[in-house]
Amino acid sequence: MYRYCRGLDRIDLPLADSVGHPDGIADYGPSYRSSGAGFLDFVWAYHAGLDADSHLVSNVLVDVDVRAGTASSGSYVAVWCRTLPADGVATELFHRGRYVDRWYCRDGRWAIVHRVFVGDLYHQLPHPAPELALPWGGAIGRIRPTTDKDPIMSDGPLAGLRVLDAATLAAGPLIATWLGEHGGDVIKVEQPGGGDALRQWGAQKDGVGLLWKSVGRNKKSVTLNLREERGRELLRRLAAQADVVVLNLRPSTLHKWGLDYETLAEANPGLVMVHVTGYGAGGPKSDRPGFGTLGEAMSGFAHLTGSPDGPPTLPSFMLADGVAALTATYAVMMALYHRDVHGAAGQLIDVNLIEPLARLLEQPVLTYDQFGTIPVRTGNRWDISAPRNVYRTKDGHWLAMSGSAPTIARRALEAVGRPELTKDPRFAEAQQRLRNAAEIDGIMAAWIAERTLDDAMTVFEEANVAAAPVYDAEQLLADPQLQAREVYPSIPDADLGSMRVQAPVPRFSATPGRIDHLGPALGEHNNEVYGGLLGLDAGTLRELREQGVI
Repeated sequence: MYRYCRGLDRIDLPLADSVGHPDGIADYGPSYRSSGAGFLDFVWAYHAGLDADSHLVSNVLVDVDVRAGTASSGSYVAVWCRTLPADGVATELFHRGRYVDRWYCRDGRWAIVHRVFVGDLYHQLPHPAPELALPWGGAIGRIRPTTDKDPIMSDGPLAGLRVLDAATLAAGPLIATWLGEHGGDVIKVEQPGGGDALRQWGAQKDGVGLLWKSVGRNKKSVTLNLREERGRELLRRLAAQADVVVLNLRPSTLHKWGLDYETLAEANPGLVMVHVTGYGAGGPKSDRPGFGTLGEAMSGFAHLTGSPDGPPTLPSFMLADGVAALTATYAVMMALYHRDVHGAAGQLIDVNLIEPLARLLEQPVLTYDQFGTIPVRTGNRWDISAPRNVYRTKDGHWLAMSGSAPTIARRALEAVGRPELTKDPRFAEAQQRLRNAAEIDGIMAAWIAERTLDDAMTVFEEANVAAAPVYDAEQLLADPQLQAREVYPSIPDADLGSMRVQAPVPRFSATPGRIDHLGPALGEHNNEVYGGLLGLDAGTLRELREQGVI
């Protein structure tokens, strides 16, 4: 439905088929669904009685539902004008209480330029540059929501944000996954035939990759052969209608294929692009292939992990990819904030697999810089606190303990029946405990080894000691705390029947994340995206399939 509330500065303009609402609302009906540019064309066709070569200004409140599948755009206050076919004409879509989308007519087509934050429901329109000759009067008055519940908010804080996930494997796709969990409309671009290699990573059930099912949640899958120029042109067209694009091609390939930020931003200056690489976009190694393993090695993580007399240890999960993805996700939000609040253009975010993890491991560098010493592997101990280790229980389980705070360390000694040690010079202060870490570990290990996990945890919990069981996957799913918070909901799936995956984090009180579906079939949304978003007809889609483009 498109609902229009007439503004105060041009009350003389006719609104065709106005329903005569007492608040001045005209309803254009529920049938039309389109992108912002298509919506403008619809409005002009609707007002066909007006002179198309003259200016039209209509200040209105519009509820625009541009759902394609489960994605929605939300509500706008729209102010536009049109003097076609001349280029340089602008139009602005005011997202209620949020920001302005500014569109420009170029070569007879509309393209979004940038967003300007509006802030609240009282706006004073700025007068545009004189050369654009936009004839609005200024005030649009007080705009009231049409419903008590904002349709944007009900779909998540990022509803209306379009994300183009054209990356492969872990870090890049994870960025889009986390944006999609909180309302972003994510289009996943995959190579025809096999799709993202992530579909084949890890455990498979009946040929279905379990990791893909989780990382692909809430995404729409389209196939697109980026090795073909026609495929790259389609990607550029999709990027022109996106807020965020995620790519992980090598820098040289990015430029050779015309998918670099400068090229994409020419058609969409408001675009925020994340470029994920192994080593970063600059430097002598910038064009080398890189995977998370290299990031875990070069960041210093492997050097610090493992037993003192053993080799460096790599994690058995995608640590570097995950940390890089988290870093890039909050970077996307900062870039969007800068664009929307400060009225700036979009920008390029350069993230690699080494630096985000190295940022968490900065302490050894600080030590070496100031003292010239290189920290070594310490197993489960840490040179910050003691006791700090994992201890085996009588029934064969493991228990982890941290005495990072002095009060916790004292409680731990008291809980194991050794209160006198809290006054012992070897254990009374943090530095003394660190120097005698082996001895305090022996005391804890001996006490815990005589008790079951449940018995030891009961004592530690009653004493407010920071201790926790070391869980495997079965124990994670059985934990009453995690069950109470519904951390692992069971999600229906066409291929697997259902699968338990982790719920979105963090938890929002008003706009919680959600999982609408797990990873889709390869190319499942080709018709919806290429036909609905790009307007390609059935014949063109058939031709693209025959040519191996999609």
